[in-house]
Amino acid sequence: MAKRGYNRAEWGVIAVFFILGLAGAGLGGGSFYRGLVSGAWPTAPGTITRSDVETAGTGGRHGVTAYRARVEYAYEVGGESYTGDRLFFGSPERYSETHAHQWANRYRLGAEVAVAYEPAAPENAVLRPGLVWEGATFTLAMAIGGFCLLAVATLAITHGLWPLLRRRERPPEA
Repeated sequence: MAKRGYNRAEWGVIAVFFILGLAGAGLGGGSFYRGLVSGAWPTAPGTITRSDVETAGTGGRHGVTAYRARVEYAYEVGGESYTGDRLFFGSPERYSETHAHQWANRYRLGAEVAVAYEPAAPENAVLRPGLVWEGATFTLAMAIGGFCLLAVATLAITHGLWPLLRRRERPPEA
């Protein structure tokens, strides 16, 4: 069977898979890694400075409204003051109204909290260090999906996978 080159459309599809794969693997893997290492970060006392729920948008066929828990905190490291708003690594930006209120109620305005911060960059902080289940599943799925897209793009380039994805012609029956 003679090898044939890819046309522009095929290269475009491969490029999209490759770019989406890199983005998914980078963002998902990076967030998963930061969640993992944040479990060993030191903590500083902090105070919740904002805790409420806001509308994050409406969408979908059924016009479902999504909500966001807005939790902000202030803390001090080495005499420097910082503020943060990250609950945990990989936290989704949109929740159901009930779930968003659960997060806001967990961190009430004025409450004293332990803020985990990155020693080399104290402005990177989180209220729930380590791998939090709902964040870990999202970021891990994103990373795995990204690596799968990278694998498909790489196989397409190196092993001519594209012809296998097309409908094959059946040999004539004798």
